[in-house]
Amino acid sequence: MGSATNLRRGCATNSKSLVKTAFIFAALAAALPTSSLAAGAACPARETGTYPWTTGGAVNGDYYAWVYLTIGKDRRPTCAIGENNIHDSDMRFFVCHAFTEQWKPARASDAEPGAVVKRLMVIPGPRHAKAEKEARKKFFAEHPDERPDCYPE
Repeated sequence: MGSATNLRRGCATNSKSLVKTAFIFAALAAALPTSSLAAGAACPARETGTYPWTTGGAVNGDYYAWVYLTIGKDRRPTCAIGENNIHDSDMRFFVCHAFTEQWKPARASDAEPGAVVKRLMVIPGPRHAKAEKEARKKFFAEHPDERPDCYPE
């Protein structure tokens, strides 16, 4: 029985030691920069949701809406939907809500009271999604210096 007790104690000591070692390695890994961040400069500045390979505009099968944001005196936008093919009024409401709640000006002039910012919102259909995926792949093949982590999907 004494040897079984020693064996259990040895396992406990070894598992504590393993946990400590794993914790140290995890802490070191978290403290070190990732290779892609260490290798390159900061990601290029761009407006959220814009990509250099964007196919631009709506493709057959997409939902789209022109969104107009009018900047108030408090520098908060109010939203209006222009030309669109979204027939559901709830969907149009949620489009406006997303723009007003998550909007950040791309340029200083976009934040001035009275400014009207016009954006095309597109919900891609299957054809559009396929074209974007192919354009993304082509962009990174033609620009090996660009880092995919700067352009999250």
